Amino acid sequence: MISPPKAATSATRQAAGEDHGTNTGPGAPGNGVTLDVRPLHLPAIAEHRTAVARRRATAFLALPDRVLCIDCQPLSPASYSLLHAVGSPFLFGGTAGEREIKQYLWFHSPLWCDDSHPGMRARYHRALRSFNRLLIGRRGWRLRRPCVDECAGVLALAANDIFSHVADAFADAPAGSGRPGQPLAALEAQLIHEFARAYRWEPERTRHTPLRQLFQLHRCIRAERGEDIEDEDEERIKAAHYARRNAELASARVSPTPSAGGAQQGGENSGQTPAGQQAGTGKPAIQEAPV
Repeated sequence: MISPPKAATSATRQAAGEDHGTNTGPGAPGNGVTLDVRPLHLPAIAEHRTAVARRRATAFLALPDRVLCIDCQPLSPASYSLLHAVGSPFLFGGTAGEREIKQYLWFHSPLWCDDSHPGMRARYHRALRSFNRLLIGRRGWRLRRPCVDECAGVLALAANDIFSHVADAFADAPAGSGRPGQPLAALEAQLIHEFARAYRWEPERTRHTPLRQLFQLHRCIRAERGEDIEDEDEERIKAAHYARRNAELASARVSPTPSAGGAQQGGENSGQTPAGQQAGTGKPAIQEAPV
């Protein structure tokens, strides 16, 4: 999971024809289209970089994640392992229902404890009290079961919040290597090993540090080792721009122009009148004197 990513610039270079330092794509000189590959100053890239900088700075503010109006601990290697063990759809995809949402809220509650704790059940009900009130309603929530129609909207909003938090946690994670086979170890074990080697951290410190912080630090470790840390989202924006620009240039090259239309029209009259011969593509309207 934390293996070095593949080069994220291949799609951009292929779309722009920049491989091997030359233009080989639709913008190659041999194809008759010249592509401007100067540094880009796109509004989409500026907006993306601003959003990324804000997200990365917020990750170190030690703010809790909020699901609806419930504060939760950020996703960490320890809670990731819990979600992975129960096959949570927030990691593997799928539909998240009331049971899966409550699992996530409980695993990330400040009151969480394992089954061996004597007061586990009391802490569990206390941690989910606010969520149950949202599902059933504030009036008489102890006296009636929740209706599916009433809590469907609440469950959808809660699931969207959780999916968003998980995506933010892995936003700076390196891409997979794409090699077949089983992973070397669990994500938690790999992160413990990386930060023990780089920073000499104890395992418990790594296990309970938010993933959104760990992946930024791991990004710095990879940069120090000389590995590729390109922003894949930014490269996709560039690739889309180059592909769109190439398509525009190619369509402009093959589309008829007013002068070409006039030449074609004149070509139809070629050989009939001197004006048609002069405007057409046939012989010029210059008659040779007989010998």
